[in-house]
Amino acid sequence: MSKAAQLAKLIGNDITTSSGVVTFTNAPQKAGMSLLLDATISGAVSEYVINSTYFNSTYDTYFLTFHLLPATDGTYLYSRAYVGGVEQGSSGNYYANEKSALSSSTYGNANASQIWMEYNIAAVGNATGEGNTFQGFIQNVNDTSKPCQISGISHSSSTGALHNAHNCSGSFLVANTSAVMNGMNLYYNSGNIASGKVRLYGIAD
Repeated sequence: MSKAAQLAKLIGNDITTSSGVVTFTNAPQKAGMSLLLDATISGAVSEYVINSTYFNSTYDTYFLTFHLLPATDGTYLYSRAYVGGVEQGSSGNYYANEKSALSSSTYGNANASQIWMEYNIAAVGNATGEGNTFQGFIQNVNDTSKPCQISGISHSSSTGALHNAHNCSGSFLVANTSAVMNGMNLYYNSGNIASGKVRLYGIAD
């Protein structure tokens, strides 16, 4: 059967279903998002680090989603980035960041900060169902002409179990544009992470 005839049959809905498995001689290229990390935090840790096993030269853009519950009531969730395997910002300003509440005119920003990302404006509760949920993108991980940046939507529940939502973003300072990011951490400003779920996807260019 000619290719034209095969196409005509396909357009005519002459399609046969199969329960078999499709295999490829070569792996599909540029196939969107690939799940790189699917981790469960089941015991208290002071921080959770996503290292260079996941952030490396394979992808320049990532999608991150997580839910974390703090061990301590009334806390704030932060992140710092790693460059060359070393956490940046603990001894000097390395970043800029901004955040805003979606339900009010409450804002926060810093153009010189030791914190890459601040996920909530209102303090977070540690009861079941509270904590932080986030979904967002990390960009310019390997691009030395643009600063590495993170941005997204953060949901949190206050110490009184009230829902809060925030736009939040963080960036390397322009002076640190040439830095290649190869890791990041998640930590509360006080106490441990009690439990959580973290997923990271690489996005094909």
